Amino acid sequence: MGDSVAFPVYNASITRVVPVSGSAFDEGNNANSGGCSVRTSDGKINLAETVRNGVFGATPANDARRDFDIYYRLNDESGKSLNKLRVRLYYYTSMSTVAPDLLQTLNEREAQGVFLGTTYLASTDDNPATSRTISTAGLAKPRPPCVIIIGN
Repeated sequence: MGDSVAFPVYNASITRVVPVSGSAFDEGNNANSGGCSVRTSDGKINLAETVRNGVFGATPANDARRDFDIYYRLNDESGKSLNKLRVRLYYYTSMSTVAPDLLQTLNEREAQGVFLGTTYLASTDDNPATSRTISTAGLAKPRPPCVIIIGN
């Protein structure tokens, strides 16, 4: 495939398997109809396809951002209750163009232990085993989750 993919994290741990059998992701097609490419079978977001879908315009500009509400039902102890997660996507042409205030926010969240102990950032081959990761000590639920897409 070659596209970058953002993987869902289940119950604040990458070691827990998302219960995909009997679950539904992007119920109501809200994110997909807006161009955010969410797999309805497993909740993965294809970031490259999202950019190709024009979410940030025909020629994405630095600091472009979009929020998407993803409605989902998990086949777990929640009894398939309807849940919603707002995801914020940012676009930059290179890491050096990421807004300083966004980098500062990310650094502050990391220092406060907001990130998961180890979390997937993205993969280029749809394989969690080869995804880039960052490691931090704390557990929390930063809202909205932010995904920074680097074009190059």
